[in-house]
Amino acid sequence: MKNGFPVVFLLVVSLLGCGGSQSSTTSNLVVIGNSITRRPPLASIDWSGDWGMAASSADKDFAHLSASQLGNLPLYATYSIPLEQAAPTAYADIAELASHVNRGSIVVVELGDNVPRNQAGLEAFRPIYQNLLNSVNKGQKMLCLSTFWTNADLNTVIKSECEAHGGQYVFIGDIVSDPSNPDYLTQTFTNVDVQAHPHDWGMARIADRVVAAFRHSN
Repeated sequence: MKNGFPVVFLLVVSLLGCGGSQSSTTSNLVVIGNSITRRPPLASIDWSGDWGMAASSADKDFAHLSASQLGNLPLYATYSIPLEQAAPTAYADIAELASHVNRGSIVVVELGDNVPRNQAGLEAFRPIYQNLLNSVNKGQKMLCLSTFWTNADLNTVIKSECEAHGGQYVFIGDIVSDPSNPDYLTQTFTNVDVQAHPHDWGMARIADRVVAAFRHSN
């Protein structure tokens, strides 16, 4: 399937672990993101996975962890970097993404880190982000994550647009610099860009915030 792949789990009625309860109408988790959400294999950077970059396995990235903690929901996770780059296909991609969202969906949007850090990049991204949120905001909950490598100007746009579209903004920009973060203590990956991504610890922290934000609103 274009820009995504379904991962089907066994459905259960109650949440795993402690705290909160989940509506039986929840149908799936749709995560629309960049390489933090999912990165197909790319030999030139020595990345052979097809999941959130720098996680040790698919079940350790934040999308899969979130789906598991939210009751083993079916997961649709995408690599949607063309949206960040204002690619010519962006609006067609948005229409395809929206087709995977229904009234029972939880939608998580994790975009922004690859947007050029200048005014032109910001202005090109904003209408695409607005269109995306308008198109996918038809589920029971929409969460918008901040940038991971903090871009304050872009975070302002993400937060304001998310709230204007009825979503909930979730800040994750402090995870990378957390003093207790062990992800970068060893050189796990040869490529510096892969190494800079959240590893298992960082992915778990992102998932914790996604799950907490959903449970707090229900």
